[in-house]
Amino acid sequence: MLPHEKEHERQAFKNMTPRKKLEHFLNYYLLQTVIVVAIIGVALFMIWNAFIKKRDTIVFSAAVFDDIFDYEGLAAMTEDLRKLYGVTDPHEIVRIDNSYRSRSTDDRLRLSVVTSAKECDVIIADEPFFRELAGYGYFLDLSGVMTEDEAGAFSDRIVRAPGRLESEELIPSDGSGKGETMSYGISLENCEKWQSLKGTLEHPVAGIVANTERVKPSLEFFSWLLDEKVQELIVTQGITRRIFSGVTARPDSAQKS
Repeated sequence: MLPHEKEHERQAFKNMTPRKKLEHFLNYYLLQTVIVVAIIGVALFMIWNAFIKKRDTIVFSAAVFDDIFDYEGLAAMTEDLRKLYGVTDPHEIVRIDNSYRSRSTDDRLRLSVVTSAKECDVIIADEPFFRELAGYGYFLDLSGVMTEDEAGAFSDRIVRAPGRLESEELIPSDGSGKGETMSYGISLENCEKWQSLKGTLEHPVAGIVANTERVKPSLEFFSWLLDEKVQELIVTQGITRRIFSGVTARPDSAQKS
């Protein structure tokens, strides 16, 4: 557009009534304005999502197979665990997920995904399926993360099972459990706190996922479930007690899969 044409258009716009000015804007500039605003909006959203938005952080996460819980009991246990871990921020996640089913191919795949992403710390299942999962290499050898005193306290609840063969590291395990027998699980049978969920598993066994970065909270979970004194302190006083504050996973144990 030539200079004199631009000047003519500006003058014509000034002489328009407000209604005509609005119609002119809608006809000539609305689409461009919408595009610019959309681009700015997308850019602001990406900046907020990448640098400002607070991410959820997993404090403790357990996957439970083939069990149905009392909803109120599960909510109460989750709240008690939040107190145990000293969690007050809603972005800090404490989760017990009992939606997994051992006969579901999708749920088995989901377990593989969440454990690979280090989003699951403990797996709880009936003993036969627990042993199958041990054969796939899902669990950490508890003898490598507990002291002798702690192992002695749980000695009557330790579940030993064959694990995954070292030679299967580069190929998918068939879950046959041909590897070394190790202390992979803790029996939750006759555990009053666990029974408060009114679950249906006959022989529930809990194990720590081999590659979890949250070994300490997982051990605290076991102790909280099985130590009546700790339960009472948490529920009545709402205190945080770090039972296994001095325990860390051995590097060689944490890397087993």
